[in-house]
Amino acid sequence: MSYEEPIIQFVGLKDLKTEDQERVKELAANYHAKLQRMVQNITSLVVHIKEHEKTGKKKEDSKTKRIKYVVHVRMIAPMKTFASSKAVDWDIARVVHKAFRDVEAEVKHAFRTDSSYQKPYFKG
Repeated sequence: MSYEEPIIQFVGLKDLKTEDQERVKELAANYHAKLQRMVQNITSLVVHIKEHEKTGKKKEDSKTKRIKYVVHVRMIAPMKTFASSKAVDWDIARVVHKAFRDVEAEVKHAFRTDSSYQKPYFKG
């Protein structure tokens, strides 16, 4: 049995620092494995990263720049496309976690059935 590297397409990854690139790739590979267990047949996984620079508002703080990250994750399976576009944060690892957790929640919601909920008329 051979281990295959997951095929994940990254957009905007080259704009990040090298250590951030490695962290994003590692997190995406971990979440890809988790999503693969949930869906079994992922045809495409795209991680789109955008950076927004923001300078401080105070005069003495105007030289420090903070970077806000926006991450969009799109997972395509044969039955449906799952997408996350709500993840925005100042920390790259945190925003990647948020985006993938949002996709996980969509997958769980799509495969939810009524049998998992207690019905008021069922006493069993």
